Amino acid sequence: MQTETTDLSSLSTPAALEFECQVETLVAGGVPWTAGLTDEQFRALVAPLAERAVALSSDDGRRERPPARIPFTLVVAPELLPAERAVALLQRRGDRAAGALAEARDEQLVAIPRGVAYLLADVVAGGAVPPGSGRSPLTAEERLAVTIQAAWAGAGATMPPAATCGARIGL
Repeated sequence: MQTETTDLSSLSTPAALEFECQVETLVAGGVPWTAGLTDEQFRALVAPLAERAVALSSDDGRRERPPARIPFTLVVAPELLPAERAVALLQRRGDRAAGALAEARDEQLVAIPRGVAYLLADVVAGGAVPPGSGRSPLTAEERLAVTIQAAWAGAGATMPPAATCGARIGL
């Protein structure tokens, strides 16, 4: 399997640093090992998404974003990290929010990008999808990805079960 890498040092923006932080949070949490990859293989597989994350982010570091809005979240595809394994990783670390999120079944089908990972863009916590908004609900795996980032980064598992995103960006 051939992978391309991105030199994150050339992308010294708040969004690039956030992407790198999300990758390292997943590495520290054991996601590569759980997916049968080395840490370096995992980093190489997701690296191409760094530039997309930077391009997506309208957060230029000069203003605060609303607490219920996340510019992007790195999601590991269910083929690499099924929801059951993500829940097990959260529970092993003592996070209690995982069970409720994993039990929530997705009733609406959404198009998931192909590949080992993708980005959720413009994640907003809150209820139903407004008609004509161009937004879609998060899947159980995506809610777990947001929860993992919040819980493992020390912010606490604060993502409610209902959330939407503006787009899904693949490799």
